[in-house]
Amino acid sequence: MRWCDVDLELRTIRIEQTIQRVRARFTRDGKAGYRIAEPKTEKSRRVIEIAEMLVSVLRRQRARQAQSRLAAGTAWQNLDLDLVFTNILGGPLDPRALRCELRIVLERAGLPKMRIQDLRHSASTPLLAAGTPLHVVSRILGHSTITLTSNTYGHYTAEMRADAAKRMNRILGGSSC
Repeated sequence: MRWCDVDLELRTIRIEQTIQRVRARFTRDGKAGYRIAEPKTEKSRRVIEIAEMLVSVLRRQRARQAQSRLAAGTAWQNLDLDLVFTNILGGPLDPRALRCELRIVLERAGLPKMRIQDLRHSASTPLLAAGTPLHVVSRILGHSTITLTSNTYGHYTAEMRADAAKRMNRILGGSSC
């Protein structure tokens, strides 16, 4: 995510690009690095609205990043990419380091192990449980079809199944309990 894609006033994030690691053997100068690329699919490009709480988090991140940039001085690496989340020198986060940090945070919180990709589940399931329509969750996640969202993240909780049974009971004229 780049700062140019974040609008804190409108509370939106534009998803229009990805960052890709480029191996040295695939570059002209023989140096490894990163490049900005287009998302995999047209539906991956989207604008999502973000919660007010996240706006506050992003404002604090911007302030922390400004402090890190000052401390790093000329060693700061984030000038071209303008990334929101970086390592201490402003470069892209290393996926291995990110996985390690996630493991540490989960252990400290007493939560089970999970992959970074599993965080999408932890976002989609509560949205679905709160009654957010499946097609809206699909669009937030940038899926190409609603079927993909349903098949991948539509694992319903026991509470959701019980609620569906109660709703059907009301539809069929049964009691409302």
